[in-house]
Amino acid sequence: MAAKNAAFIGCGKVSHFHADVLRFLNVDIEGVCGGSPDSISATSFAERHHAGHVYPDYRKLLADSDADYLWVVAPWDVTETLLDALLSDGRPALVEKPLATTSSKLDRILQEVHQLNLYCGMNRRHYDHVESLRRNLSSSSIRFVQTTLSEQTLIYDTSDPQEANRVQNLWLNSSIHELDLLLHLFGNLSVDRVYRRRDESSGWLTSVNAVLTASDGFPVFITANWNSSEAKSILVETTDRTYRLGPIEMMSVCQGLRRSEPTPESPIATYGPNVIERIDTDRTFKPGFLNQTREFLDVADSGSLDAVSRANVKDAHRVTCLIEELLHEADDV
Repeated sequence: MAAKNAAFIGCGKVSHFHADVLRFLNVDIEGVCGGSPDSISATSFAERHHAGHVYPDYRKLLADSDADYLWVVAPWDVTETLLDALLSDGRPALVEKPLATTSSKLDRILQEVHQLNLYCGMNRRHYDHVESLRRNLSSSSIRFVQTTLSEQTLIYDTSDPQEANRVQNLWLNSSIHELDLLLHLFGNLSVDRVYRRRDESSGWLTSVNAVLTASDGFPVFITANWNSSEAKSILVETTDRTYRLGPIEMMSVCQGLRRSEPTPESPIATYGPNVIERIDTDRTFKPGFLNQTREFLDVADSGSLDAVSRANVKDAHRVTCLIEELLHEADDV
């Protein structure tokens, strides 16, 4: 069998993580294009990953490249401008999130038969412990789910219009991962109540706290406070276990509390979770990328759509709709 190869549209920092995994899996890098015909980043990428061609733009790449697969790692607000060309091309494409900046821009794409060739890069779905959690939850009764999100906006210079736009769309860049995980693990969620707070001078959001209900009837709480000291996490309380993803790359499985008796040196009894198992993510490559790429290649080569963790256009549309409902309702509470 002839060696397979991939071509890259986009060559930023994340593209190197993707290319490293592909080469580990014996997929050659056929070519790359950057944001401009004389992109220094594209030349550097080609040298590092032994790509045979540097194309002046994505149109030339799609027309001339004989790559078996496409990897799209474009800036977050550029990807949606590439979707029509990717659908027309028809080759299997892994497209980094977000596919679009609004759900309405995906409405038409959902009607396209060839949207099945687009695979959305939601790598957190592919952590080993996420699949383990899915299996365990199938036989457990969930009491509630608590999700903590925090977007760090102070690192951006909002006097720059481009950075200001990024700050106002951070959930499309970052927390989309955790919200997609909620949908992946628990199915459709209905939004019952949202409490929002905004900065008085700019009008920008600073806090979103929401109550949602899963299709199985249990509540899902989302606490999102900008620039909070709380790290992102997901806690799932069942009748017999507590599963905590915090950080998301690691899962602790707890059963009840552990009590430490008071002593003369420490006269107060202390309590903490009784951890019975810890599962960490393989960090040989960027977490989730190896499993995600293997599944993509299996789907692309076999034509099967039975992959458990695969995120497609429908999934991208669903999580974008959820973000819009949580952030952009007309009347803030």
